[in-house]
Amino acid sequence: MNGSQVEATKKSAFGRRIDAFKVRHEALWQFIMFNLLSLCATVTDLGVYTLLNSRLLVGLKDISVTWWLLDYSSEAGGSHLDSCGVCVGAGGELLRSAQGYFQR
Repeated sequence: MNGSQVEATKKSAFGRRIDAFKVRHEALWQFIMFNLLSLCATVTDLGVYTLLNSRLLVGLKDISVTWWLLDYSSEAGGSHLDSCGVCVGAGGELLRSAQGYFQR
């Protein structure tokens, strides 16, 4: 027996079926793997942002940021982050800031 035959005997029936699926439907398998890895990246991003906003950057939430059309001061509505640290309505905040900028 060579190495590939030993590996084939060690795999379960499910593993052999997955290998056969990968060979027959290579493009579909790549699509599935891409989506799974994208999901993992998204969950990691949300976890890191939540950790940063809820634990590490708490002291920076009261600092006003004003730059060109963006006005994230307390007077303009304060933080645009929800309790999980996820940006909610940043596009709406940008439009609201732009309207205030042009009304001056």
